[in-house]
Amino acid sequence: MATAFCPAHITGFFKAELSKKDSKQLGSLGAGFSIEKGVKTTVTIREKTKHDISNFTIKVNGFESGDMRVSEVVLSKFSTEGKFVDIIHEIDVPVGYGFGCSAAVALSLSIALNDALKSKLSKIEVAQIAHDVERIERLITDYSQMLKDEVAITNEQMRTINLKLIATSVVDDFNSIHNSKNGIK
Repeated sequence: MATAFCPAHITGFFKAELSKKDSKQLGSLGAGFSIEKGVKTTVTIREKTKHDISNFTIKVNGFESGDMRVSEVVLSKFSTEGKFVDIIHEIDVPVGYGFGCSAAVALSLSIALNDALKSKLSKIEVAQIAHDVERIERLITDYSQMLKDEVAITNEQMRTINLKLIATSVVDDFNSIHNSKNGIK
């Protein structure tokens, strides 16, 4: 069993870095502050049995939730073959109000999985997993929102958006994360 805590964060100001060719340089630069509340994640590992329907359970504040995409993608980056992983997130800030809960979930889970599975990844590698997953989640969310907003955008405005570049970036990011080595599948 391993537990990790990641504080919530409030951004004061930031600058989006969207024009870099290296996907590791995409994201944002800025400043803000962390607060005492955040996300505490506990991971328990056991051998998988024939009675286990899946390879994991994920609970948030005691409940199984429908949308655990960030946690599932982080989990997929660690080798868990033959194991059952029980994940419990305790979130003590409101979700969806700018406290960085998604990033805190990704980082606390990445740290806890590294410890529980004895993966021996460096702090940088563990943080990179969380960062990459969070970036992909953000791209998917932004792209989904853009598709929803497409109806309101005129054809002329739509021509200025390079969907091929966005789609290529999402695919490249996914492939680079999925195919990374060092104990991460």
